[in-house]
Amino acid sequence: MATKGRAEALVESKVFENFIILCLILNAATLGMETFPSNMQKFGNILHLVDTLFLSIFIAEMALKIFVYRLGYFKGGWNIFDFVLIMVTLLPFIGNVSSLRSLRILRALRIISAFPSLKKVVEAIISSAKEVTALAFLVSGLMYVVAVIASQVLGAMHPDLFGDLWASMITLSQLATFDDWTSITRKILSTNLFMGLALIVYVIITAFVLLSLLLGIYSNSMMMMAKGGK
Repeated sequence: MATKGRAEALVESKVFENFIILCLILNAATLGMETFPSNMQKFGNILHLVDTLFLSIFIAEMALKIFVYRLGYFKGGWNIFDFVLIMVTLLPFIGNVSSLRSLRILRALRIISAFPSLKKVVEAIISSAKEVTALAFLVSGLMYVVAVIASQVLGAMHPDLFGDLWASMITLSQLATFDDWTSITRKILSTNLFMGLALIVYVIITAFVLLSLLLGIYSNSMMMMAKGGK
């Protein structure tokens, strides 16, 4: 029991928490360094060794927490999140497949569970999933209707942009993200004034009105969580 008590004191200490955060940040930095061929030629073995060291630290941290909390460790959603990430990033070592090595960067996502403020942001996003899903259906429905109309009206004149349903959906997605939207709308305005103006209205609705609704949903979730915390 004394051993467990000391282990629990260590796991819950601020020094231990800060050490793990520092390891996560340094590990993310070293994984980024591996993307440069010149670094791999000079320091490849060292970087792989450092990566293995960090993974060992994270496994030891997880094992220590399981020792302290037993099955209670898996009752926490963020602990499960950490466990899954570590297991996934073990695949390159277990499978020995080079293409799986990119999965190691997923460890950097554990920084989310290390900062309470980041946890709140993610929890707010999750809590607003129902409203966001409804908004996504609304956007999809609007895009589908506009895509069908645009394909029928503009398909013959602009087959590259609105030749069929899929081309129209891609073009409308492009417009919604402001990707070269001015040149596209100018091209349509030169051949069909009504449809050109309709696409401008579509851009305004998707890029501004729906974005404002999305931000409103998220802000409401944050406020509800803040009230719940009190």
